[in-house]
Amino acid sequence: MPNSLISCARVSVSFCGGLCGVFHEGLVKRFRRPPLKELVKDVTTCGRASTCDIVITDEEASEKVLGTISKKHFRILKKTFTVDGDTRYNVFLEDLSSNGTFINKNLVGKGSEAKLHTNDRISISSSNFQVFVFFDGNMLGNLSLPREIWENYDHSRRLGKGAFAEVFCVFQKKTGKKFAMKVVSKEGFKHKHVSSNGVMNEVNILKAVDHPFIVKLEEVVETKVSLFIILEAMDGGDLQNIILPNVGLNESEVKFYFYQIVLAVQYLHEKGIIHRDLKPSNILMASEKMKSIVKVTDFGLSKFINEETLATTYCGSPHYVAPEILQNKGHGSYTKKVDHTYQILLRF
Repeated sequence: MPNSLISCARVSVSFCGGLCGVFHEGLVKRFRRPPLKELVKDVTTCGRASTCDIVITDEEASEKVLGTISKKHFRILKKTFTVDGDTRYNVFLEDLSSNGTFINKNLVGKGSEAKLHTNDRISISSSNFQVFVFFDGNMLGNLSLPREIWENYDHSRRLGKGAFAEVFCVFQKKTGKKFAMKVVSKEGFKHKHVSSNGVMNEVNILKAVDHPFIVKLEEVVETKVSLFIILEAMDGGDLQNIILPNVGLNESEVKFYFYQIVLAVQYLHEKGIIHRDLKPSNILMASEKMKSIVKVTDFGLSKFINEETLATTYCGSPHYVAPEILQNKGHGSYTKKVDHTYQILLRF
C-alpha cells in the first residue's frame, strides 16, 4: 500500500483523519517527522513519553518548550456509531495535560473532551503554540486524486473553497516542501462565469514566467474531471488582509510592497504579458510579518500581448478596473499601460 494519506483513506476502514504538523519557527528547532500523521487507531496519544503514538522530543521542540509538554499531553479518540445500519464516526480530543491543550486557541481542560472538525488547530501548553491541524478522513475520502498527486504529495488541510475550486495545503514527499494545490472542477466549465480558457491561460502564463515576486508554478496534473495546479505556498495571506485590519499602511510599508509589485509588473510587460486584475487580494504575502516578500498571483484574466497587438476584453474587478477598460466596455482597445493604472489604484 502506498504511503499516502489519500490511498489510506480509500483502503482502510479504520482511517478517520490526520494531523498536519505546523510547528512555529523559533519555538521549534526542526521537524523531522513526516508532515502528516494518519489516524487509524481508536485511540492515538501524543506527548513526551516514548510510548505515545506521536512523540515530541528535543528533535522537534526546544528544551524550554519541551519542559511544558506532559508525558501524555492529549489523545485523539475515534468514536463510532451506527445510523440506519451505516457505521460512522466522530473524532474527539481529550486533554490529559497539566499546562493545557487548545483547539482554535480555546482551552479544552484536563480530563475534558472536545469534538474535532476539519481545519481545527491544536495547540499545546500555550494557545499560541500551534502544533497540528486536524482534517477529517471523510473529506479526503470523497476526493479523487490522480496517481501523480498522491504518489508525490501528502495531502493536508483545506485552505479555501469556491464554487468550482478548492485550495489545499500539500507537502512534497521527496523534499517535505510545502505547496498550495488548487483543484479546479471541470464541471464549472459548463457555466458562463467559469472559463476553461481562463484556467488554462493562467497555467500557460505561469509556465512562461520565473520571477522572485511572482508566484511559482510547480506542476500541473489534468484528469477528465479536474485540474490540479501545484503552486508555491505563501503563508501570509493576501495584501487585502493586511490593509483592512490596519486601516491602511504607512508610507514605508507602501513603498516596500509597491516596489516589489512594480518589479513584477515590469517583468511581465517585458515578457509581453498584461495582468489586467491587479488588486490587494491578488498580491500574496510570504509571511504574516508587516514587511513581507509579496508575490503577484491569479493570472486568469492575463493576456500575452505585443506592440502590434491590442487587448479588447472588458474585464477586471469593479473597485480596481482601469478607466481605459471602463470607457471602451469591450468595443475599443487598450495596451499594457492598463497595469500602470492598476498599480496607481493599488498604491492609493
